[in-house]
Amino acid sequence: MLIVILGLWIWAAVVCIQKGKPGMVLAGLLLTPITFVGACRVAKPNSSWALKNYPPDSANYQLAHFRHPVAR
Repeated sequence: MLIVILGLWIWAAVVCIQKGKPGMVLAGLLLTPITFVGACRVAKPNSSWALKNYPPDSANYQLAHFRHPVAR
């Protein structure tokens, strides 16, 4: 069971990094559910995840630009 939980956490950590949220991974070291929340939320507009998975006319693309108006 521990191996499954660790594998899911690593998967969520990789997704968070692709979505441009390394802070969520670091916070997830203390509280594991934070990493899963970061993996489920919308990516930052300039991340590799958003550029690959959000077409310009999609709702996620609009939401990403609304939440993060200035790409840092």
